[in-house]
Amino acid sequence: MKKLSAILISSGMLLSASAYAGVCDIKPEAESKTDTLPARYQKLKKENEALKSALNKCMKEKEAIRKEISSLESQLANLERERAQLTNKLESYPSKWELLMKIRELEEKLGR
Repeated sequence: MKKLSAILISSGMLLSASAYAGVCDIKPEAESKTDTLPARYQKLKKENEALKSALNKCMKEKEAIRKEISSLESQLANLERERAQLTNKLESYPSKWELLMKIRELEEKLGR
């Protein structure tokens, strides 16, 4: 202690006695008197349970979203198949121009 005071005095950093005493008076257990270990444990346990519950809820939502995505992908594949079938069917029908030509031919045969 005398050595520390001598060093502080010689270096020009003289601390007041109250400031020096304040450094030594820090009591880390003062906080723990209001928040005891069992109380902190219970608090953390409750927080942990709340976080677990939130995680489970998120996981359920994530799974529901995955199922919905899968269902939508399946529906999309079905619609694409149906579109391909309808496109093929449409291509098998004669065009408007072909039908008009056929109508003219028939009208000529009938003598109009």
